[in-house]
Amino acid sequence: AKTKKEAGGALRVVFIDFYDHTAGQPPDCGNGMPELIDFLGKGNVRKVLTKIVTDRVWSEPLQWTVPGTIWENEDDQCYGYPTLRCPYSARTDILEKVQEMYTSFLPEGSSSSSPVDTDRPYDAWHHWEAHRGLYDADHNIRRFYANLRNEVSTVLEDLNQTLLGDRTLFTVAAPCSDGGFEGRTKVSDNYVESLIRTKIVVVAQRDLWEDHYRLMEAFAGGAMVMSDLMLSLPEDLIDGEHIVMFRNRTQMVAQLKYYLHPDNEEQRLAIARKGYNAVLERHRSFHRMEYLFFGKIYSSRNPE
Repeated sequence: AKTKKEAGGALRVVFIDFYDHTAGQPPDCGNGMPELIDFLGKGNVRKVLTKIVTDRVWSEPLQWTVPGTIWENEDDQCYGYPTLRCPYSARTDILEKVQEMYTSFLPEGSSSSSPVDTDRPYDAWHHWEAHRGLYDADHNIRRFYANLRNEVSTVLEDLNQTLLGDRTLFTVAAPCSDGGFEGRTKVSDNYVESLIRTKIVVVAQRDLWEDHYRLMEAFAGGAMVMSDLMLSLPEDLIDGEHIVMFRNRTQMVAQLKYYLHPDNEEQRLAIARKGYNAVLERHRSFHRMEYLFFGKIYSSRNPE
């Protein structure tokens, strides 16, 4: 029997590693992988990671994360080609639910076709409940590697009901849907409503790795998105244009107060609109598959 490479075929197989760990893990070259690569030809079997940052860690002295470095992606000894990167994309079911719900929250008389323009009574929301104090020995995944998330949530707890100019801030640090498997496989109306009713959705990564679903979901709701520093920010997203990143607690507070001030509303809305449009144009699940299998995105409103 001829192999695919002998027959001139173009079959490509990708193995996507969604496991939560740092980049640079040794490749799994067992379980028939060398035989598969030999059959299909090098370059037609590729390894894909969601995370490409290594050495990210929580610092007790700083009470913040040290961002680490981008993994030096050399040719993989098993696959023969550099590992590809596939950051999380915006979930289709979340986007569909946003489209279904957002018109109910537009200002009276509005003809807008974008969720960016909804009424947003919540000033800022981080979908994580702060756990103050030491963890017990039996902590679960909701507290696992979450020192940064706890710190970010305490900032919002401390800001809530404080004055900014002549108005009182309304900030929230709490989940509003199921976590774990339920939260990743179902759509919560309460969660989506929080995305389309909040001015700034704050995202914080785990202590040891970057990227998670909440980032793209935050964009999908049309809010301005703030995040702790990401070295591996998905392609075409620019700090200060599509998203606002903070590097410590002081900077986070200053940026929240700046973008929540009425004088800076137009700046906030401009960033929110750019972020929302970027996700629709280049960061949906089918965009990721097009890139992995064809090397470029074909279905963007602004194709390469």
